[in-house]
Amino acid sequence: MKKLGILSQLLNFIIKQKKFWLLPLIAVLIVLGLLMILGEGSVVAPLVYPF
Repeated sequence: MKKLGILSQLLNFIIKQKKFWLLPLIAVLIVLGLLMILGEGSVVAPLVYPF
C-alpha cells in the first residue's frame, strides 16, 4: 500500500506543479525496468544487458 501512496503523491506533484514533461521520463524508466525484470532469465537477456 505504501508504494501506491508514493505513486499518487508523484502524480499529484506532476499535476499541481504542471511538470508534464516528467511523464515521458517516468514511462521510459518503467519500460526499461520491466524489460530488465522480464528479460532476466530468458533469451532476450543479451539484448537487454546493454541497458
